[in-house]
Amino acid sequence: MTAQTSRLAIAPTAEGMLVRIEGRASIPQSEAVEAVVRDLCTGDNHMHLIFDLARCTYVDSTFLGTLVRQHQRLGGERFALVAPGEDAQRQLETTRLITLFTVIPASPSVLGPWQDIALPELDAGAFAQQVRQAHRALAAIPGPQQAAFQAVVDQLG
Repeated sequence: MTAQTSRLAIAPTAEGMLVRIEGRASIPQSEAVEAVVRDLCTGDNHMHLIFDLARCTYVDSTFLGTLVRQHQRLGGERFALVAPGEDAQRQLETTRLITLFTVIPASPSVLGPWQDIALPELDAGAFAQQVRQAHRALAAIPGPQQAAFQAVVDQLG
């Protein structure tokens, strides 16, 4: 893993793609996931995406909001999470997002090689935009932290 203690990789499966997140899942990983999903799903209305969080050791609210945005983009039937790691599971339960996502116990078999996903360098504007979009998605979902997520959106304008 890099100095950012994170690795994102993607591999094809029978029905779509498997995205594996190892280590931290935060703002740079959020932007990378947004770009990958945007590229993969352009013109493909049948693509399934599974996010493997089994090796994810830390997840922040921006990344959770990014998962919500991808779930909304794809629809629940084409989106799933694999056995979230302890921190991710705790965050999903605390925010009650665990009820939104389909969680499967194991990753499907991959049909090709893993490809690393490069993490982007974000300037201040892109950083703020990523945080704002993710928290706007979180603030739209009823839950115990809904007001806190909306406060982040309001703070960023």
